[in-house]
Amino acid sequence: MWMGTGPGLGELQNLTDAFSDAGAVQNAAPVNVRLRGVDVAAAQDWGGGLDLVIATKFQFANQPPVTRLHYLEQGASPGWYSALYQNMVFTTRDFSHDDVTITVQVYDRDTLEEETVTTVAGLAATVGVAVGFPGLAPLAKAAESVSGTLTEIVDAVNKNEEVLEDRVRLEPDEEANQGTDLLQPGFLVAFDDTGVEGEGYRLNQNTRLERSNGEPVADLSYAVFEVEREHNEVEFSERDQKAAKLAAELDGRGRSSKDPMYYLRQTLDAYDKFDRVRRAKQLQRLSEQESISLTDAQKSLLGRLRADLETGKYVE
Repeated sequence: MWMGTGPGLGELQNLTDAFSDAGAVQNAAPVNVRLRGVDVAAAQDWGGGLDLVIATKFQFANQPPVTRLHYLEQGASPGWYSALYQNMVFTTRDFSHDDVTITVQVYDRDTLEEETVTTVAGLAATVGVAVGFPGLAPLAKAAESVSGTLTEIVDAVNKNEEVLEDRVRLEPDEEANQGTDLLQPGFLVAFDDTGVEGEGYRLNQNTRLERSNGEPVADLSYAVFEVEREHNEVEFSERDQKAAKLAAELDGRGRSSKDPMYYLRQTLDAYDKFDRVRRAKQLQRLSEQESISLTDAQKSLLGRLRADLETGKYVE
């Protein structure tokens, strides 16, 4: 079950409600989605101990999903976890998709080795992109030694004891109360809906779940996300995020019907276009300098680039 509340926190509402005064996110708007924390209920019996794994996935429309690893801990205790490796789930300066699906996966990992946890935590502090995006770990030299382990950890979620797993599909540019869950600024809460009524819960100023009478909720595991109408490239590189999506596409992990080669060609086409525009601008600047005369070959190339429908409009 997913519910939400506005940026000012308070009572949880259905995601079809307009709980943000700013309204739903519009196409082309910047968006950050962060995992603010996960609470593991003490009510569950973890037997020999809890080896905790916290991960999320995001998927734009029918594109391949991208996995984010946020935290590992061997011998963890029930409670609130907010000191994550990274809390960003995804960011974009231009939301240009029909929808985004967010999945939270919190589970008790069988036989999580202490050495693995220590190594991953160390890498998270130095090459965070390789840990935060396990799909990129094989490409990062510093993370080569644990790349297989990271992939196995995030791929084996269904083979371990579930603490919390749920997904939601959020849509921009929608009106309230039309049957669709809105992508809007505020906070989202995912929690197990087994025998639970969604009403009567609120988020306090510490983004912790409590009942309407102020009593802390200790018998439910839940995750808290924040949706912001902003983009922070300094804190979190969208280029890394796109690289992770391409890695997922090429690895065939997506739910798209398109062949992985389609995504590779699409990426290389974009790079080739950029490279040609950059070359055209370089030649254009040279041609404007009185002290430089272009060679016949350079003039011919600049002419072709100017005549190219894809590059000519970028060259004066």
